[in-house]
Amino acid sequence: MKRTLILTGCAASIIALMAFKNKGDINRTAMAEQKTKSIDESNFDKSVKPGDDFYEYVNGNWLKKNPIPSTETRWGSFNILADSTRHRVKLIVEEASRAKDVEKGSAQQKIRDFYNTAMDTVSIDKMGAEPLTPLVKLVLSCQRKEDLVNVIADFHSWVLDVF
Repeated sequence: MKRTLILTGCAASIIALMAFKNKGDINRTAMAEQKTKSIDESNFDKSVKPGDDFYEYVNGNWLKKNPIPSTETRWGSFNILADSTRHRVKLIVEEASRAKDVEKGSAQQKIRDFYNTAMDTVSIDKMGAEPLTPLVKLVLSCQRKEDLVNVIADFHSWVLDVF
């Protein structure tokens, strides 16, 4: 189930990015300002001799400015990049979810509908486990091992983890 949610989230992110590509909806100027140099010498701790501790020399100031948050077991630039990306995708999806007049069948309409459906917890709670009933019936219909193999294959074709 977790894998399905992750894949769905990735698909929604890609659709969101495609929907706004070259439409000016993304503030490209702000994004350009956020670009950083690949080697930022302000992260170097020049009080350390490179021959004594090269890692501390190259990363010392960055490590001082970016302590590991108490919620994390490790921290680095890729964590910061992932957080930034999640934040940007969230803004894009939330903006799409509020859109009123969108072209039917457009990526923005699909994102809006998908997001709003997933956020409709009242309907989700009302349905309970009912949407799973066909899957449970399929599993319970297995009479032989071979039947179970076919059900597992079906589940995998729907991108559902079985075990």
